[in-house]
Amino acid sequence: QANLVFIRCGNAERRIPNVAAENVTWISDIPHTRTRVPFVVTVKNTGADIVKGAKVAITLDNKAIEKDAVQIDQIDPGQTYPVTLTGSLDQPGLRVVGVEMNGDGMPGDNVLYKTIFVREKVRVLLVDGSPNAENPTSAGDHFVKTALNPGRQKDYYIETESITATEASARDLDNVDIVYLLNAPIRGSDPVVGLSADFLAKLNEFVRGGGGLVITGGDLIKPEEYNKVLGSGGSQLLPLDVKGIRNTTETSPFTPAAEKVEEASFLGRFRKSPFADALQKVAMSRMLELAADGPGARALIRTTDDQPYIASKVVGAGEVIQIAGSLDERWGNFSSDPGSFHVPLAIFTVTHLTGRKVAGGTTIAGEPLVWYPPDGTESKAGFELVKPPRSGERSRPRVKLDVPQPPAGQRLVVMATDTARAGVYNIVPAGKADDSGALFTVNPDLRESAAMGVGADNDVENWLGFAPAIIQAGAGTESAVGQLRTRSEWTEWLLVLLLVLLVGESLWAWSCGRAW
Repeated sequence: QANLVFIRCGNAERRIPNVAAENVTWISDIPHTRTRVPFVVTVKNTGADIVKGAKVAITLDNKAIEKDAVQIDQIDPGQTYPVTLTGSLDQPGLRVVGVEMNGDGMPGDNVLYKTIFVREKVRVLLVDGSPNAENPTSAGDHFVKTALNPGRQKDYYIETESITATEASARDLDNVDIVYLLNAPIRGSDPVVGLSADFLAKLNEFVRGGGGLVITGGDLIKPEEYNKVLGSGGSQLLPLDVKGIRNTTETSPFTPAAEKVEEASFLGRFRKSPFADALQKVAMSRMLELAADGPGARALIRTTDDQPYIASKVVGAGEVIQIAGSLDERWGNFSSDPGSFHVPLAIFTVTHLTGRKVAGGTTIAGEPLVWYPPDGTESKAGFELVKPPRSGERSRPRVKLDVPQPPAGQRLVVMATDTARAGVYNIVPAGKADDSGALFTVNPDLRESAAMGVGADNDVENWLGFAPAIIQAGAGTESAVGQLRTRSEWTEWLLVLLLVLLVGESLWAWSCGRAW
């Protein structure tokens, strides 16, 4: 056991007013240019005193989104207070939202950072296996196009392009964010009709590189061909293999169950009203029969008889969403009420899949940053961590990272652990520009300021289970610590005893050596 001495570096009666920036969110499904977006900052008083006059401001890439900061007249101890500021999104790309506060007694938790990916366009390719030029409302892509642009606005930020499954080529995947396969057959027994091998090979690369893919059911789907090419026997893009087609009657249709929606998924809102009500109105006479499970697959929505209806799977840097029903009315009433279910489903899906393309992430100070560089990233010279600038400086310091080469067949992993300060970090190939790699935002660890009361002596005793020595800091601190050590250690007493023994031995030797 060791001696433990606490030195109190302050007044035990001191009270520290503190407000912390807990979170910042934006009210927008998919942030895009030419819009003004409300940003909501959540502020909390973690101290024991009322804080008056605290100010909150938001920046976008270090530029204020509003001229003046918002002042909070008063925020009581333990109170959470939302502050709304509105900013314009003028430039596309990955942007950094920063929260800055002042007006309390502890500045360490007065900053907060998040990344927001602003798009100019979201480009969606609809590959239709059942087009109908004479009656477009009966085509397989009709309801999807309606859901993605309900108002049929011109120059809308979600831009769709429709092609037939037979016409789809590899170059159609250039500059595309999301692909829908709508009842799209695969060329197999018929070498002319359906998706070509070149298109499917490029589709595999597209998804693994970060693209989003939605695969739906329909009469043209042949289970054995899908499993062989896209499923477990091929590229393994399918979350769940297709076992067949299930049929039922109109009086007892297949129905998704709100209580069986995966709460932690992007479709979690369908567990509660009003989305749950719309979900449970979906009635299907036919649907694909999917395997119960698959490597890396998650069933996001199940039917009332516990069969997978919507499943997902992360593949490389992208993700595949598989829908057992059709996105038209051939297999049920899926789209009979345009605003009830399929519009929210389409928007939630596109929002989720587009969000996957953001490299980097948000974490807290002290946590490691992990990045999986995409294939082709230049790494011969290694990688560097670009850290936030020091106070009063503009240049950003760099740290060389030790990146071990992965075993054959495994992805390269770059990790950085020097993240003690809040701010914006980048992991970049050595010698490249500061913003040429993944961007990470690092925030203060709010657990450190969650309770700002000053610990009294009895609090320390309760935490430890015994009463340690506690000394008030001041001019005599060093001597007080020395006295404590003298009283609590045996070293000096042992030395004194040893000295007495030596003196006694010397006297005894002197006495024995004399001639009496």
